Amino acid sequence: MSIRQDYLKKQIDQLGKVVAKLVADLMGLKTDFRITEAEELVNTVFEKELGFNFDEIVEQSNENLISFLNTDKKFSQETMEYIANIIFELGMVIEDKNKQANYFQKAILLFEHLNTERKTFSFDFMVKINKMKELI
Repeated sequence: MSIRQDYLKKQIDQLGKVVAKLVADLMGLKTDFRITEAEELVNTVFEKELGFNFDEIVEQSNENLISFLNTDKKFSQETMEYIANIIFELGMVIEDKNKQANYFQKAILLFEHLNTERKTFSFDFMVKINKMKELI
């Protein structure tokens, strides 16, 4: 492996750790009933640690979402799963039904993509997908 490939792998691994911590922080806010701070936390972490705004993800068209994350941002499947979970969790607390539906559509796309790409099927993904489809 070249030095450049090692560097890229290290950056991708670091990205996964940042997003994983963000998911844990979100779950803590949700548990403490401070979910109103969640969107602000997500945007702050994405801006500061990753160099782009989280809204860029949820503003992507459904057709471009996977390509944006896979090709443009070079996110691993693990990081895409974290992002899907963040979108799911935020969608669960958003009161604006149009915004909630957009978040859920993005999360469903990501969970379905991951179920297709992985060698193992995730029942957790299916439970979340079914829950979101009920709420849309």
